[in-house]
Amino acid sequence: MSRILLRYFLLFIISLTTQAGITPETSVWYKKDLPEDWVFPAYTGWTDNKFSVLVNTQGELPGSLSQQQILARIGAISKQQDITYWSSTKNKWRSLISRSVALKDSSREHQRQDFSPQEFKLAHDFYYWQEHNTPAVDILYAMNFSEISNDKIAFNLTNMNKIHWLSLPVISKQRYQQAFLIQRNHQENWEYRHLLRVYSPLAKLVVGNKESLIHREKAIHRYMAE
Repeated sequence: MSRILLRYFLLFIISLTTQAGITPETSVWYKKDLPEDWVFPAYTGWTDNKFSVLVNTQGELPGSLSQQQILARIGAISKQQDITYWSSTKNKWRSLISRSVALKDSSREHQRQDFSPQEFKLAHDFYYWQEHNTPAVDILYAMNFSEISNDKIAFNLTNMNKIHWLSLPVISKQRYQQAFLIQRNHQENWEYRHLLRVYSPLAKLVVGNKESLIHREKAIHRYMAE
């Protein structure tokens, strides 16, 4: 009986690997870890080298996904409430985001339906608001696309509000930034790159420890790959 269960468990793991892509590699760096003349990759559009915490994730998405499907996944803001991650502090699976709402503009009162792939091709700037089950808690994002083509999608996220830890403001506006690059590689899969930078002397209060960051990054990659 145990062999049968083991066999089905292995098949389950293999199916997850096949459907969701290779487990990504994530590195977490602090300012002291990188040389002063280090520069961000061109796809980020960041022209300075300011950061307190930097999280770099690289992996793949299945080649069977179309550009339209990837854009639909990005635009399904409300579906991000389905993302789960392993909490190393709580020692259990948790929802990463408790509430996620697309917005018509930068006012969180102006809520709307999720974004469609067609909208992304006609405009560049979008907004949404999330409540996180992490120390960051409440974030109003601006989402900007720098490129959408058949083989490449590049976009950035920037916080448009102050981020608090408890009642203390710890991260200023536009100091919690993310850059995504998704493009076809030579194996006809999608290369996936995600860079998060936080610029604040109190950044660690919001981003948590390295293990927590890595678990969250895996959860985001898994969501994009499904």
